[in-house]
Amino acid sequence: MRCNTSEVIRARSILEAKRLLTFTDKTVSEIAFELNYTDSSYFAKAFRAETNLSPIGFKTEISEKYRTR
Repeated sequence: MRCNTSEVIRARSILEAKRLLTFTDKTVSEIAFELNYTDSSYFAKAFRAETNLSPIGFKTEISEKYRTR
């Protein structure tokens, strides 16, 4: 399957968002700004389109899945 440039950039952006959501305490708005999304709601919509989860839902799921206690 071939991807065009915008798909590769979007996938890389979502991967970075997942990393930031998993390993930092940054808010969704802070992460959206860091990844050059001017609108955090658009970022959330793009994230959901790629992962079928909201950014907060992803963060919650990951923290529950890998809880160390």
